[in-house]
Amino acid sequence: MAVLTEYDVRKMLTAQSLSEIELIKGTIITPSASSFLKEKHITVNFVTEINDTTIEEPTVCQTMAPSVVTEEVVEKPTRSASLKSYYEVAALDVFKSKLGVFHSELQVMQVMLAEEEQEVLLSGLETVHHVLVDVQEALATHTIFESEVLFEEIEEDHRLKTYTYDMGKIVIYFNRLACLAEELKVLSYQTFCDASGQTSQPVLLNALSKLPTYLRELIDVK
Repeated sequence: MAVLTEYDVRKMLTAQSLSEIELIKGTIITPSASSFLKEKHITVNFVTEINDTTIEEPTVCQTMAPSVVTEEVVEKPTRSASLKSYYEVAALDVFKSKLGVFHSELQVMQVMLAEEEQEVLLSGLETVHHVLVDVQEALATHTIFESEVLFEEIEEDHRLKTYTYDMGKIVIYFNRLACLAEELKVLSYQTFCDASGQTSQPVLLNALSKLPTYLRELIDVK
């Protein structure tokens, strides 16, 4: 069964302007694609077969995308499709919640560093802040995350390093942020990757995968 994602619709619009599209009957439309179609006033027509002059049916993310009930759909979604839709939306909500918690913890750390006049560390966290703002904006607008502010490649891996309380509150709190970033990284893969390993948010996953090591690298600056 084919799936239509928001990315597929945007790709169609880059090739030509559309007021309507034809899809094979039974094609699954993701929630973000459905919202984007309504926003652009694009009508969806379901047909039994598509002739050679129409847009090729999408093939991206065919295993995990949810079903959306629209007025044009004749067949009722199966229980399995409805559960997929529910769990995908729930996973995204959990990710947004964890992202908000991490961002608030980061802001607490920024206040602490400002009080201690740690300008270098403040600058490092400002980079993280801008990336998080870009991620939140992309999720709010249902767009693909693209940020000009990304973390540099870091060769050394600090995940096995041990931190103790006598290293001071700044070091310990940075390690706390890094642990929360590890959790956010894992959750991002669970949220934005399908069973085949494909993702519509490659830049987002790349940025969050580097975040824990980036934060622990800042600890050495301290």
